[in-house]
Amino acid sequence: MTPTVTSRDVQLKSFKKTRLRPRYAVEDVEATMERAEQALRSWEARREPTLLASMSATSGGAGILTADQLLNAVFDPLWMPLRAGYDQEDVDEYLDEVIDALKAWESEASS
Repeated sequence: MTPTVTSRDVQLKSFKKTRLRPRYAVEDVEATMERAEQALRSWEARREPTLLASMSATSGGAGILTADQLLNAVFDPLWMPLRAGYDQEDVDEYLDEVIDALKAWESEASS
């Protein structure tokens, strides 16, 4: 099964910003999204070994973000009034999709 979320999807994903609803710090979410993109890119490189993909893949998968690590990631909510951040619900829903994609890759690798 090919995961529905790709590294390119993660790279292009944008989240709604809010100042009043529950929100996460932009920097925290973007750092995690970058790690998720790198993890997916590494998995994808194993399937389609092109020169570009192999250059972006980490050696043997060591150190890439796993589904469990992403599932257990904790973002501190912003409590500062009027400071913009990413909408918590928007982020959480998308990360669930990324977790499913990582689980699919991990499951395929262990088969």
